Amino acid sequence: MGLATVSCLTYPDDYQFGYKHWLLEAIGDILPPEITKRPKRGFTPPTTLWITEVVLSNREKLFEGFLVKQGILEKKYILETLHDIRSNSDFLYKPLVLETWISKYLPIS
Repeated sequence: MGLATVSCLTYPDDYQFGYKHWLLEAIGDILPPEITKRPKRGFTPPTTLWITEVVLSNREKLFEGFLVKQGILEKKYILETLHDIRSNSDFLYKPLVLETWISKYLPIS
């Protein structure tokens, strides 16, 4: 039985309000009203930045890896796509994941 189920059984009236209500009840008097009364807004994590950093810090795997050695990817093309890394980070991330998988599960000399 999970926490939500136990909470629902223990406090059936409070459960209808959700976790945000409980949080505000617990610490609402500590936070200023401009935080507690503001409308809900979304959050977009910086995944493009994260993926770009992963690709840049592991680019040697792409240059010297299995995919280049087998002629599946051309090193020249990888270098060209790195010049506009912001636009190409998602594309380069996929072969990087594949290179990492190959090096772990298909150790090739």
